[in-house]
Order: sequence, then structure tokens, then C-alpha cells
Amino acid sequence: MSNIYITEPATNGKVILKTTVGDIEIELWSKEAPLACRNFVQLCMEGYYNDTAFHRLVKGFIVQGGDPTGTGEGGESIYGKPFRTESHSRLSFNRRGLVGMACSEPNCNGSQFFFTLGEATELNTKHTLFGRVVGNTLFNMLRLAEVEVIKGDRPARLHRILKTEVILNPYDDIVPRRLPSHTKKNDEEEPVPTAKATKNFSLLSFGDEAEEEAEVVSEVAEKFRGKGKSAHDLVNDPRLSSEPVAVSTIDSAASKSASDELLREAEERRRRREDAANLETAEEREARAKRLAAVQAEREQILRDIARTNKLAKQREAEARKREAEQRERELAEMDEEQRAAKWEAEQRRKVEAAIKESKPLVSDLGEFKDEVATYRSRTKQLRARKDREAETMNLLSRFESRLLKEIRTKETADSEVAEEAEVKAAPKDEATWLRCRLLSEDPAPARKVLDPSIDNPDRYDLFDPRNPLNVRKREGAVMDDPNKKKRRN
Repeated sequence: MSNIYITEPATNGKVILKTTVGDIEIELWSKEAPLACRNFVQLCMEGYYNDTAFHRLVKGFIVQGGDPTGTGEGGESIYGKPFRTESHSRLSFNRRGLVGMACSEPNCNGSQFFFTLGEATELNTKHTLFGRVVGNTLFNMLRLAEVEVIKGDRPARLHRILKTEVILNPYDDIVPRRLPSHTKKNDEEEPVPTAKATKNFSLLSFGDEAEEEAEVVSEVAEKFRGKGKSAHDLVNDPRLSSEPVAVSTIDSAASKSASDELLREAEERRRRREDAANLETAEEREARAKRLAAVQAEREQILRDIARTNKLAKQREAEARKREAEQRERELAEMDEEQRAAKWEAEQRRKVEAAIKESKPLVSDLGEFKDEVATYRSRTKQLRARKDREAETMNLLSRFESRLLKEIRTKETADSEVAEEAEVKAAPKDEATWLRCRLLSEDPAPARKVLDPSIDNPDRYDLFDPRNPLNVRKREGAVMDDPNKKKRRN
């Protein structure tokens, strides 16, 4: 697991989801998935996810939420339209606790997101991975899956997001929008009518006494209805008076002026809030226009990149076809050139032969030279098929082998000295001279003699130290073993 955290890039951004199962802390990869992270952070700042349910659960796979309608078909992004899917080479759905954007089709991301409950590598490159659950809040996230599933993937008990809190905002230019409330308040629910219960004292054995006490309690309640009770009214203490204190006219005027001042301050605060709301709306429109312009510029840049890529691919294909055509032309030209060269060589050969026949050589050496040239040139032939060339090669090899054996036998029968003198005196015109040559190598130098200390050699100088302990022990042992020396001692 530590290797996974080493390969993953660093996070930049943090959001806390306060849910019915506890807090869930999410760290964001805002640099690797900027569109998804900006969308998620702004929706959290606007309270878009407040009181939304986790409407889909697939055991061991994902738990999905972020839809205000709770059906899995609602939700919209801050860009006003679905945005594209983002992928990164160092991010993968390889464990539980990862956060990704949910979409039914490619590049159709809105507001819905999901948590992974295990490894889900089949989601790579299909869904945007933009965050991870950190700390012990991972176990709170896993509690979302501890419910039964009914009607396909819908949980029997819906857990909800109560509130969202942005701890670290990686984007300083986000301006939250004012969104209408998409939840129904509890205080707007219709009250349930209930019937007033009546007491039947006839069922009790002490019903008369209970009825008298109830009458006294009702009289006291009717007497003090509409005003507050204090210790002055309930305690029978002569030091505490239950009579109300009369407020003077001056005090009433002062309290009235104070209340008017509070009303004016409240009105001023309300007016400032409205002005701020109007100003925020104008800024929001300007920010939205900037975002739309940025998205449009990015779209145009992507289209330009695609067009440039297609153009380069077409150019590469055209260059490849051109190179192939040039290669074929060169091969044809080479073949034509070989044919022309062979034709020219044959013509030159015919001219030389005709000149040799017509002209008489001045000296015998010149005639022999021309004969040799004609012999070698006559051997030049055009290229044949592979099988003919192989057969010709094997034929030449066998002829050379037989010729070599013949020369060796001739060399062995002749006297070596006479043959050597003949070779020295013979002219170098004989082509078979080199076949009778011998390879003579010098005798190898004698190997160096190695001295063995265990073998006595009279030529070797012997070093003997009588003071050496080994030599002393040898002498003593020799004396003890020699019986003659023992007799002489006696």
C-alpha cells in the first residue's frame, strides 16, 4: 500500500462532508483533475449537496450520491453543461476510498460523484478520479454500505449529506452562486390533527378526590393564562410581592425610542444585504462569462490541436508514399544501369578480342598479358538465378578441392630441396605455385623449469639455519633414534 501512495501525486485541496454516518474528509487532486475539482469545490461552497442522499449502492463496488432529486438522473455542473472526463497516468481506481465523477456517458459529468468500496480498475479512463478519503473518516464512508439494497441498486435506508465544509480551497477565483432551496423544510410539513383526550374519573377508586384536584388546577391555570409565572406568584413568601410594577411614562418613551433605533438598524442591515446580493450577482455574471470564455478557448484549442494532428498524419503518409515511389524508381534505375554496364563490358570485350586477333603482339610478354586479361574477362557473366549460382559455386569448390589434392600429391612425390630450388627459380607466372607452399613456424621456446622444494637437487643452493627450532627438533630426534650415539654417550 505504501508503494501506491508513493506513485500517486500530491493533493491540493480538502473538503469535509458532514453526513448521517459522520464526517468524511476528502483530499483533492486539483492539478491532475482541475475541471472536476473546481466543480466539486464550488458546489460544496454553494451548499448544493446539502440534504442530498446517497441514492445508489453496489456492494463491494461503489456508493453514489450528489443528485438533488435522489433519482440518479439529476444534477448539473457549474459550467452550465456537462464537462469532459479527465484522466491521469498516476491515478487509478486501485483501492477503496477513492472519489470519482459519476456519468452515464463519456464526457457527460455533472454533480454526481461516487466512493469506491474496493478495487475498480475497469473505471480507469472512463470516469474522472479527483479525490480520496483520508484518515479514520474512511470507516465512516464504509458505513454507507452497511444497509440493505432494494429495487436494483437503491439502499433501503438513505444516508444523507447534512452539510459541506471547504477546509482548503485551491481556487481563489471561485464566486459562489445563489441557488434556490431544493429541499423541503420540516416546519413546512402539514401538522397532523389530533383529538383532545378527556379524563374519565369514574374509572378510578379515588375518582372524586382526583376530580376536585383537577378543578383546582384548571382554575389556577385559567387565572395565570397569558402571563408568565415567577417565584413571586408560586411561593407564599411575604418578602416577595406578586403585584406588577407600574412603568413610568419616561421609561416607556425611552424604551420606545430604543426599539425604533433597533428597527432602523435592522432595516439598514437588510438594505446592505440586498445591495451586497445585487453586487454579488453582477460579479457572478462576470465570473460566469469569464469561465465560459475560458471553456470556449479551451475547446477551440483542442479543435486546433486535433486539426494539427490530422494534418501532420496526412503529411507523414504523403511523405511515406513519396519515399516508397522514389525507392522503386531508384531500384529500376539501378537495374537499368547494371544492364547497360553489362552490355558495355561485353562490347569492350569484343573490341579487345578483335584487336588481339588483328594485331600481332610485339613481344611474347605482351601477348601473354593480353591472353590472361581475356581469360579473366571471359569469366565475367551476368547474375543468374539462385539455384544456378549455388550449383556453380559447388562445382567450383569441388574443382578447387581436386586441384589442391593433385598439387599436394605432386609436391610429396618430388624431392623437397629440388622443389624449393625450382620454386625459387621458377617465374611467378605459374598460378599453381601458391598451392605448393608450406607453412613453417618457429619452434616454441622451451618451457621454464619449475623447482620443486620437495625434490633434492644438487644444483640448488640449500639454506640451512641450525638455530631454527624445526632443525633443532630434527637433530634431537635423530640423536634419540640412533643407537650408536646412545652407546657412545654411555
